[in-house]
Amino acid sequence: MARKSGGWGYRVSRCGRCERPGAMFSPYSQQTVCPQCLAFERAAANLQAAVREQAELDAMEAEYADERETMRSLRQGAVQ
Repeated sequence: MARKSGGWGYRVSRCGRCERPGAMFSPYSQQTVCPQCLAFERAAANLQAAVREQAELDAMEAEYADERETMRSLRQGAVQ
């Protein structure tokens, strides 16, 4: 969790990653982070989502290519 610090009776939330002040809750890491670390976590989450989506598209393309090859071989067998 965020560590609280301060001098004269007030408390400042600190980032759980880099200790900068002015932290906010991150839905990605479930901890309190500064805006710069939050932007980094958001970019990392977007990159992971893009990689996952590309893997799904590649799998669908491979399945489609396999079906296309099967249909091609069936047509060639029917012609002969």
